[in-house]
Amino acid sequence: MPYRVEISSAAGRDLKRLTGPARDDIETAISSFASDPRPKGCRKLAGWVRRYRQGIGHFRLIYDIYEPEQIVVIARVIRRGETTYRRLR
Repeated sequence: MPYRVEISSAAGRDLKRLTGPARDDIETAISSFASDPRPKGCRKLAGWVRRYRQGIGHFRLIYDIYEPEQIVVIARVIRRGETTYRRLR
């Protein structure tokens, strides 16, 4: 059964700021979460119960997987850097 993919308001704002091929790649990755929320290369974030990250070029998709409800919530789409994961709280 496919997962339902939702985009948080913060992630929606992040996506609006992107243009070009990076945005296309990220939108493709988001839509693929419906069939496989844990694709090759995804990592669980330490200190979180259900939060994962997926690298797409210089960007990171930060998302939560709610297994019983089969929902994937995209929390943020952020550029990778030294402070990427500090800004999640």
